Amino acid sequence: MSADLKQRLDSLRTKTALLLKRHEMLEEAATAARQRIRELEQDNERLQKRIDLLNQENEYLRVVHSVSPSRSDAENTRALLAGLVRDIDKCIADLGE
Repeated sequence: MSADLKQRLDSLRTKTALLLKRHEMLEEAATAARQRIRELEQDNERLQKRIDLLNQENEYLRVVHSVSPSRSDAENTRALLAGLVRDIDKCIADLGE
């Protein structure tokens, strides 16, 4: 009976040592995983700020694009100004006569 008890104790010691080693490995893995989570959260925050900045820039560009004159508007304005300049030249010529 004593030999059987000794075998059981040895088996328990071996299993306990194995469990402690596995526990230590799992603790190390958990620590590494927590560190990786912190790094990923920082990256996520940095990227979210970049997305917000780009969205704001995109909105500004949309507003500027909608406010800027179209090609036909620019041509119409040039034609109007050219007509006004001709009218002014005629008035100056009439005053000179």
